[in-house]
Amino acid sequence: MDETIFNKLSEQYSQLISKLINANSIYTNIDETIKWTFAWDENPAITGAVSRKTNVMSINVVFVDKAYKDNRIFDIEYFLLHELRHIYQHIQIERYSVNKNTIDPVFILRWIEEGKNYIKTLDENGNENPNYFKQDCEFDAYVFSYAVMSYKYSRKFNSLLFIPNIYKNELKAEFDAAVNDFLDSFNA
Repeated sequence: MDETIFNKLSEQYSQLISKLINANSIYTNIDETIKWTFAWDENPAITGAVSRKTNVMSINVVFVDKAYKDNRIFDIEYFLLHELRHIYQHIQIERYSVNKNTIDPVFILRWIEEGKNYIKTLDENGNENPNYFKQDCEFDAYVFSYAVMSYKYSRKFNSLLFIPNIYKNELKAEFDAAVNDFLDSFNA
C-alpha cells in the first residue's frame, strides 16, 4: 500500500461515506454514533468488515474508488447498509445481555452462536464458502441492505445488486419473504 495514495483516496471519499451513512440512518435503527475508518486491500472485491469487539466499520478504500470510478455509487451504499446491519446486530447482542434488546431473542441467540463459530467468506483454499451465506447474520444483512435499496430507489438497482446465488436458488423463498417483511415495515 502506498500511504500517500491511501491518504488521498481517504480524503477524497470521506464525505461520500459520511453522507451515505447519514442518509441511511433512518433505516438502521442505530441510536449510537457510527464509527468507521478506511482500510486498504488491493482486491476491490473485499469491501470491508465490522469489528465485533469495537463495532468500528472498516471500509476498503480500493473498493470505494473502483465503484465510484465505475459509476456504481449504489454498490457503495449497498455495502454500507450491509455493514450497518452488522453494527445493529452487535448492538442488539450487547443489549440482550442486559435485557434491553428490541428484537426477538431467537435471532440474537443465533447471531451469538454464529459469532463463536463464524464462517468466513472464503475457505482455506480461497474458494467462496456457501456456508458463509447460510449464516443468519449474513442472510439478515443481505436482506436488509437489499430491502432498503429496493425501497429507497423503487427497485431501480435491484438487477444490479450482488445477491449470493444461494439466495436466488436454495434460499430464494426465505430471502424474498424476508425482503418483503422489511419492505412492509418501511411502509408501516
